Amino acid sequence: MADPIILELKALPAEVVCEISGIMTSNVFGGPLEVTTEIWSGTDNPTEPGLPAILWDNYHLDVTTQISGEGWLIPTNMEFVEWSKIGDAFDFHKDDSHESGRLPMEYPGWIYQAKQLADKMVMYGENGVTILKPAEQYWASQTILNIGLKGTNSVAGTNNVHFFVDNLGQLWKLTDSLKMLDYSEFLLPATANLTLSYDHVNDLLYLCDGVIGFLYCDGSQSFGKGPINITGIGYQYGTLKVTSSSAIVTPIFDICTDIYDFGTRKGKSIISIEFGTDVVTPLKVSIDYRYDKAKAFNQTPWYTVDTRGIYYISIYGKEFRFRLKSYVWEYFELDYINVNYRVHDH
Repeated sequence: MADPIILELKALPAEVVCEISGIMTSNVFGGPLEVTTEIWSGTDNPTEPGLPAILWDNYHLDVTTQISGEGWLIPTNMEFVEWSKIGDAFDFHKDDSHESGRLPMEYPGWIYQAKQLADKMVMYGENGVTILKPAEQYWASQTILNIGLKGTNSVAGTNNVHFFVDNLGQLWKLTDSLKMLDYSEFLLPATANLTLSYDHVNDLLYLCDGVIGFLYCDGSQSFGKGPINITGIGYQYGTLKVTSSSAIVTPIFDICTDIYDFGTRKGKSIISIEFGTDVVTPLKVSIDYRYDKAKAFNQTPWYTVDTRGIYYISIYGKEFRFRLKSYVWEYFELDYINVNYRVHDH
């Protein structure tokens, strides 16, 4: 308890003003305060009669004030969305007009980003994704995913399409409907620093966390390695602008197909392989092969594809994977891969 306040009154009438101060945060609230005041004479005799009706000059009074009440901690309203009045971006006060107000999401945790999608707003949170759609002066809410984002910047897109990665490393596409693209086997190891940047002109989505980086094209539904440190992409006067935390290094083009046995468990001999592309720089090809599905693959050396996109080779196996790489950066599209082979009777 604090020391008593001793006041010396030298003139009447007298007015005493007390100020109660302290540190209050936005999420600490208190109940009603009760103030108790006791007044008695300043003599050393505790049996002295009560205070007279009129106090003379230089009469000493000891005033003891005791404050009691309740205080409690209210958690920060992390999961609330607030909107302001039209024409006043700083007026969030809720009144009868309902032009401003606040709404809790169905899941706890921070709301990382709010992004427009057509005539709706999408709330990307720590533990879920919710769509808000205006209904007169109110907002109708619909939670479309009960899994939160990988990180605060794990979402990108335009007013017509959004891409985001959830806590399980799953890549999603949101338009009029929600579609899981997955790729979690690659994105799950990413950290909470995973940042998505969308180049809407070239339809390229960059997914980078400073350690790993990937590139996704929605039109061709292709996914591969990309720069690790891109933090933003945009266009100004028709010129592409890219931001990053350091110099951007583009990895070499390197793909590997899934396993092929060409519909038979018999042995096969690969005769040639053809790549349909308009690339100018030479491409390199290599083939993984094995005789037993329980064994590891063997890999051939890298060979240069001719100007027609063909390489002739003779390799025997029962299962194959086909690899293609380019050591020079160049934009190109791979239209097809044709493998010419012969099936054996054994």
